[in-house]
Amino acid sequence: MNGSNLYVAGTPVGSSSGTLQTINTTSLTASSPMSISNGFHRNMRFTSNNHLYVGSVACTPSKNASTGMIRGCLSILDTGTGALQFPEFPPLRTSFDVTAIQPISGRTVVYVCEGGELDIFDGTGAFTPNQVDVVGKATDVVMIDP
Repeated sequence: MNGSNLYVAGTPVGSSSGTLQTINTTSLTASSPMSISNGFHRNMRFTSNNHLYVGSVACTPSKNASTGMIRGCLSILDTGTGALQFPEFPPLRTSFDVTAIQPISGRTVVYVCEGGELDIFDGTGAFTPNQVDVVGKATDVVMIDP
């Protein structure tokens, strides 16, 4: 929930696409569904700059024919503009389940565990230039406030 807006993600039965809708809890009206990555949506987090990260598991990855890159289980909504982003990965990555999303307070950085890897995103929803290679399978990330 963000203000009076409730965000709901899911995948309709038999659909190859997930959906994201905004429900205004004051007027009890729902927006038209937006297409996002499918699967079981278990992680949703807001960032300080009005981005909503939506992660799923058991999604159907799709290949971008023009770049050869793979779109996985993460969708990013800019709640101010309504623009959606779908990070893409090289075909070497074979798993895309999003098991953790952690925005960092006071910064515009978001840590995401996707496919057992730790991905670091900047405030625009793009990968930061410096990524960290974690030994083993990354499944969770948490920030402990001082």
